[in-house]
Amino acid sequence: MTGLARTALLAASAVLAASCAVGPDFHAPAAPTAKSYLRNEPEAGAAADVAHQAVAYGEPVANHWYRLFQSEALSDLVKTALAHNPTIEAAGASLRAARAEEAVVAGQLWPSLGASGGPSRTRYNGSYFYQPPQFEEGTANRYSLTADLAYNLDIFGGTRRAIEASQADVAYQQAYAADAYATLVDAVVETAFALSADRARIAATEALIASERKQLSLIQAQEHAGAVAEDSVLSAQAQLEASERSLPGLRQAEAAAQNQLAALLGTTPDAFDAPVPDLAAFTLPGQLPVSLPSDLVAQRPDIRMATDRLHKANAEIGVAEAARLPSLALTAQYGAQSTTTANLFSGSAAIWSVAGDLAAPIFAGGSLAAEARAARARRDEAAASYRATVLNAFAEVASALQAIGNDESAASFAAQERETAGAARTLADRRLQAGAGNALSLLIAESQYQSAVLGEIDATAQRFIDTARLMRALGGGWQDATAQRAISESGDEHE
Repeated sequence: MTGLARTALLAASAVLAASCAVGPDFHAPAAPTAKSYLRNEPEAGAAADVAHQAVAYGEPVANHWYRLFQSEALSDLVKTALAHNPTIEAAGASLRAARAEEAVVAGQLWPSLGASGGPSRTRYNGSYFYQPPQFEEGTANRYSLTADLAYNLDIFGGTRRAIEASQADVAYQQAYAADAYATLVDAVVETAFALSADRARIAATEALIASERKQLSLIQAQEHAGAVAEDSVLSAQAQLEASERSLPGLRQAEAAAQNQLAALLGTTPDAFDAPVPDLAAFTLPGQLPVSLPSDLVAQRPDIRMATDRLHKANAEIGVAEAARLPSLALTAQYGAQSTTTANLFSGSAAIWSVAGDLAAPIFAGGSLAAEARAARARRDEAAASYRATVLNAFAEVASALQAIGNDESAASFAAQERETAGAARTLADRRLQAGAGNALSLLIAESQYQSAVLGEIDATAQRFIDTARLMRALGGGWQDATAQRAISESGDEHE
């Protein structure tokens, strides 16, 4: 490069360094000022006994929170899903694409250098020299080899704002991958609980059906002996048939949950063979960490996604504003040109040029101003979306905390109901066998007991599910070291 070209490039760099980027600078929204999720909530560091589960306020979400249920089989299900679920793979691919696109935009800030050259054969006449055609004519070869430099000076920071927007998009995809991780973990845990509950309902219903068959046989025997009327037999048979009719629906629910779990684990239903523990094998966590409201913004991936989306929209205002202002480009060329290859690298064959190109929009039908207004409107929309995401996050945590307290009451009532219904059922059965009771009383007691058993299973399963939902509402534990490494590597493994 000649001294003139070098001087021009240094001058352009100085102008660029001194220039500022148009558009507003981004400032992350302030953390919420709320000090609690619920009214009369304990202070940070305090432990509250909610639903016989100690809720420790001010504690971070537990790493690998699914281990709180003390089930190795459940942990294995989660690990398998994280290793094979295509959603995680898709999130990693999106992250890699965002990083590559950022590199594309960042490259625009640097000069571009190219080379060209080759032989040509030309027939020319006097017009080539701006003379009559007959002035001069001939046929000649020409050989050339040149290096071309182009540099678009980012005077008003449009390119830098575009890079900022791309970086915000990379951060968004990173948070999206974290959200996919947290969502998958929660889905696997909740589906495993649902499948275990479905199997418990089937086992309980099958046991009840076996009991009802024995009762039907007893009532039929009493009817033959003239101790009870025929309508008692028909009522007992109808109840047995109703219980049997409920089995296909329960088995379909089990099959649907198992198929869903297979998909989450990245396999087809016919290949699913992962062991799923019985509902009674899970342990309800004795203590639940509940992060402070001010920490929720950093923990929830969806809030981070909303923040990054707002950042990108803010940077794009600068891109739109810069498009309305003048642009300056520098071009330089240095090379050699000769009619023979022998002279191509001689000093006399050298050619060079330096040029500056200043361009400014004058009239574009108002489209540039409209795009700037649209960019600001998109920023306002992203800001409102951010606030909505934060409010929804607080609502989810509050609902999960309230659910845990209400679930304990429901489970306690369900257990009492099952015990009472069981005692009434046993008493009615004994009376009937002794000939002192009536078949209708036993059938009513049997129906109440069946409903109470299934209700207790529902209440127990709901406690596990709502505990998992609290962990997910607080951020899902994606921030543990294993998740961070998996998310980070997902963007590099194919590069």
